[in-house]
Amino acid sequence: MTARDDVLPDDGAVDHSRPVLRARAPLRISFAGGGTDVTPFPEREGGAVLSATISAFAFSTLRPRTDGQVTVRSLDYGTSIGFGIDEPVEYDGKLDLPKAAIKRVRDIEGARPSGGFDLFLHTQAPPGSGLGSSSAVMVS
Repeated sequence: MTARDDVLPDDGAVDHSRPVLRARAPLRISFAGGGTDVTPFPEREGGAVLSATISAFAFSTLRPRTDGQVTVRSLDYGTSIGFGIDEPVEYDGKLDLPKAAIKRVRDIEGARPSGGFDLFLHTQAPPGSGLGSSSAVMVS
């Protein structure tokens, strides 16, 4: 599934001079070792994970805006957020993972998006399924 007009309506601030970016990343299934690669366990015990990707994906669509606003819409959680590109990011339990990624990119010298953007997120597995959907969303 990719962006549709009914999911990302054009509110008049869309920057039609810049391309819409679309990405997808595969979900995965873990066979063994899940969690042994997460700090602090591997530093103390070592760790190894065996996993494989499956034919289900996380999708992201980024559409540039001209008004300095950022909107993030998640089909999986049925929610959306919005804030100004220069506003502080508030972590409140609502789409905090995408907010952290946006803040990270925004804080990179020379990488700050100037006009804002709409970000649409969707995965082909429900949140909490154990298929790495959060990680795949971050990659896409």
